[in-house]
Amino acid sequence: MAEMADVKKKLVSIIIPLYNGAKEIPETLHALGKQTYRDLEIFVVDDGSKDDPGEAVAAVGDPRVAYIRQDNQGPAAARNNGAGRCHGEYVMFLDHDDLLVPEAIAEAVHFLETHREFGVAYFDFLYYVNQKPRVYYRHRLARDWSGNVLDNLLRYGPMCNPSQAVIRRSAIDGLAFESALVGSDDWDYFIQIAHRGTRFAFIPKVLVYRELSQNSFTGGAAGRVKTKNSSIRLYEKWMKLLPREKVAALGLYDVLERILLKRIFVMIMDKQCSRREVKEEARKLLQTAQDSKLKFQLRCFLAVLSIAPRSLSRWVAAIIDNARIKHNFVAVSAPSLASSPAPQSPQLPQ
Repeated sequence: MAEMADVKKKLVSIIIPLYNGAKEIPETLHALGKQTYRDLEIFVVDDGSKDDPGEAVAAVGDPRVAYIRQDNQGPAAARNNGAGRCHGEYVMFLDHDDLLVPEAIAEAVHFLETHREFGVAYFDFLYYVNQKPRVYYRHRLARDWSGNVLDNLLRYGPMCNPSQAVIRRSAIDGLAFESALVGSDDWDYFIQIAHRGTRFAFIPKVLVYRELSQNSFTGGAAGRVKTKNSSIRLYEKWMKLLPREKVAALGLYDVLERILLKRIFVMIMDKQCSRREVKEEARKLLQTAQDSKLKFQLRCFLAVLSIAPRSLSRWVAAIIDNARIKHNFVAVSAPSLASSPAPQSPQLPQ
């Protein structure tokens, strides 16, 4: 870290969209207060919360923090609101329940200052479940891409969350998060950045801890159906914008079909979706699908839905889904924060 002191200090703007996070935001702000990099301006954009987080933000007592309240419009609008106010040469969009280690911003700024060819530096992370003692997990599908990442972003999905990335301001001038893509708006934002030719760099250090909680947008079947719908709209958008040859070369038609299939699977678990709605979606996809394996899976879905009671179908789907979650999340220890090893049989929020 000694060489970092030689890097000329540049202002970093931290934008935190907040909705009903009065309990979590103090710890997030305290973690920012412990950053070794001090030249920060912090905008907490309250998206119409009902739990009065303004008092919690003020109680932290950090003069660098500005609290902004807006009518409820979603996280994309909150991030855009904050971005329109910031003055930093570097920008970070931090979720209200994510915790940065003290060296996180210093590491990213130092890298970007000494590697001018990159516009985004993002670092590794762990999930945590907020219990005592805290439990930490690594996702098996964590990405570590560097360079021109556009093709990978389109083919495989996002490699990072905004809380993992420090972005050069010049890389995002004129860009905005799209409210219509809530749930995938941050993924789309990174695609927009990469589409400009901006190069990304992965810093192989765990510098942020992300909370898994019932308050997370992706928690619950209904929220996950919305996320899949957003992902579908994202692909429909970019498949129109990109040359047809590139869409075909990346296999994006197949990627979209797999997302449509996953949405049907999640719809089975969602009590708000009727059996008829699930069957209609499965039949529509069966009519257009090209992949033989996908067609077989769709026929299995339809057969199960036709024979088994809805409650049984939902129960089986939940068992399969829970097994997938436990497979994807690997318990790890976090010596810098955890006082005891994490258990090997995670009980993760759904």
